[in-house]
Amino acid sequence: MDKKYKIECPIVCVLIVISFLLQSATQSYGNDMPLEGFPANGIVVRDEKNIQIEKEELYISRTKIEVSYVFKNHSGKDIVTEVAFPIPLHSYDPTGIIKYPLHGDFTVEVNGTKIKHREITHAILNGKDYTKLLTKLKVSFKDFECVHSQNKVFDWYFKTLSKSKQKALLDNGLVVIDNELEQNEPYYLPAWSVETTYHWSQIFPANKTTSIKHSYTPNASHTPIDNDYKSFVQRDENIDARKAEWSDLLCLNSELAKWVKDNVPWFRIYIVDYILTTANHWKKPIKGFHLIIEADTTGNERVSTCFEKERLIKINDRRYEMTINDFVPDKEISVFFLN
Repeated sequence: MDKKYKIECPIVCVLIVISFLLQSATQSYGNDMPLEGFPANGIVVRDEKNIQIEKEELYISRTKIEVSYVFKNHSGKDIVTEVAFPIPLHSYDPTGIIKYPLHGDFTVEVNGTKIKHREITHAILNGKDYTKLLTKLKVSFKDFECVHSQNKVFDWYFKTLSKSKQKALLDNGLVVIDNELEQNEPYYLPAWSVETTYHWSQIFPANKTTSIKHSYTPNASHTPIDNDYKSFVQRDENIDARKAEWSDLLCLNSELAKWVKDNVPWFRIYIVDYILTTANHWKKPIKGFHLIIEADTTGNERVSTCFEKERLIKINDRRYEMTINDFVPDKEISVFFLN
């Protein structure tokens, strides 16, 4: 990581960052949804009470999400509907850790055969759609021009633009100057976010099942943690209480908390969110739900989550599983990967 972006962050700062990321998760989507249509900017979700998720198998790791469904049409006639998988808004990451464009490996299979899906992508800033303006300026908003920029840095790309284009981007607030960086000259960052929805038309035959599977690489939001407990204690006599709150926030069990304290002098938390409750737009409940959460099996990574802690079964230090029948999800999933 570039030094100017490395964060030496005490635990109280980590609490604020993680709390913000968890709150932001409510804006994202996960499970497939039946749609009414696509007006201007957005989607119209409808409830489909004749089609039920008979089975859902969900696999979550830091580098892969894969979900397989078996849907059943309980009605006596074929149902044709648009099915959508919206991706949460994501912004530019100046660290260079995230590679753009995101989710370019998204795939859909229906009954074991890959199908083509369509994509709608918008550039959003403060709730306003700037897709047309950025397209007119020939700025590749989906990947923040990182794919085309030297060293994959937006600042370099911005400084190659004509003065008129620079002015248009700055005047509309689409590009901002980062005043926190110690630079001899202004450092420019894109301010818009990218909103993507994948969708396809699906036929659900009468009184029959349809299998749908898709996978993609998630956008794992991250924050570094300096785990130098002694220096923390020297700076703040209340650090023990903060440590307890931090462990509670990440739902660390005693074994994992000890592993963190004893073995990792400095580490990073990656947070992967998945939204389950959109499944409730189909006929409830999900008859059979199976979840697998797995850390990297080749590295020194551990995993924790607050989701259904009482039902999760620990397979080993890196893998948890859970099976629930007649499941009506009322909460979302946030998984913490400690690396």
